[in-house]
Amino acid sequence: DRRDRYHDNNSSDKVGRQLFVDNLPFSTTWQDLKDRFKLFGSVESANILKGRDGRSAGKGTVLFFHSSDMRKAIREADRSEFQGRTMYLKE
Repeated sequence: DRRDRYHDNNSSDKVGRQLFVDNLPFSTTWQDLKDRFKLFGSVESANILKGRDGRSAGKGTVLFFHSSDMRKAIREADRSEFQGRTMYLKE
């Protein structure tokens, strides 16, 4: 099916460049997240994950242009404080 091929190609393109961020304040915006992670390299996009009710789930993703920048962010920012909460990062 065409949608599956697109999804697979799109997903594999992000492997090694996409960071998952947990324990965000519910007030964090995608721009806050992008601005925070620009400290580690060029950010292609940042998103806040939403719950079924449309509100923030306290989680997000950051897509870097380079995998080395994503790894640097994990090394330097995992378990660091952001907007008063401890962030947990993983690939």
